[in-house]
Amino acid sequence: MSDYFVYSPCSISYRSQTTAQFVESAALAFENYPMFNYILGNNSKARDIRIILSASLKASSMDWICLSSNGNKVSLAIFYPPGFKDTKTIPFLLCGGLRLLMKNKFKAIPRLAIYENYAMKIMSKYVDDRCWYLQSFTVHPYYQKQGVASKTLKPMLDFFDATGQRCFLETNTQSNIALYEHFGFKVVETGIIPGSDVPHFAMIREPKNRDKDVTNG
Repeated sequence: MSDYFVYSPCSISYRSQTTAQFVESAALAFENYPMFNYILGNNSKARDIRIILSASLKASSMDWICLSSNGNKVSLAIFYPPGFKDTKTIPFLLCGGLRLLMKNKFKAIPRLAIYENYAMKIMSKYVDDRCWYLQSFTVHPYYQKQGVASKTLKPMLDFFDATGQRCFLETNTQSNIALYEHFGFKVVETGIIPGSDVPHFAMIREPKNRDKDVTNG
C-alpha cells in the first residue's frame, strides 16, 4: 500500500482539493489528445478538458474507483466496475457540463454525445458481468516515463488476475497501444469516430492464470 492509494467517491469530496489535483493533472496530460481535439476543437486546452473530466466524475455518482501512484495525485486511473453503462447527458450537464456552452463551445456537447454513443456501442460487444472498464488513465506530463504508470495500474490488474476478471479500455492514439499491450491488453476492434478522422482502438485484458472454470464461465 505504500506505492499507491485507492480512492472512491465515498472517500473524497467532489469539491475537495484532492479531486481538483487529480483532474488538473489529467487535464494537462490530455491536452491535444485526439478525442478532445474532436470534441473541443483543434489544440484542445487543459482548462476546457478540466470541465469535462470534473463533470464526468460528478455525474457518475458512486460508480468509479480511482488509483493514485504514491498518493501524489500526478496519475489518474479511473476504473468502473462491471455493469457500468455510461455517463448520462443530463447529469453531466447539471454537474458542470453547461460551462462548456457558456464558454462558446456549442459543438462540444453534441460531439461528446456522438463519441460516447459510439464508444459504448463498441464496449457493449465485449464486456460482461466479469469485465471492468478502465475509463481513463493519465500521468502528468512531467512524471511520464518514470514508472508511475506501472505503480498506478498494477494493483487493479493484480486484483483482476486474482479474481479472474477481464478489463476493457479504449484509446485514440496508436502510440498508446504498446503501453497497454505491456500490461496485457490486446486490440479487439479498431474504428473511426463518426463524422471525424479520430481513430478508436478497443482493447481487452484477460486475467492471467485463470482456471478452466473461470475461462469457460
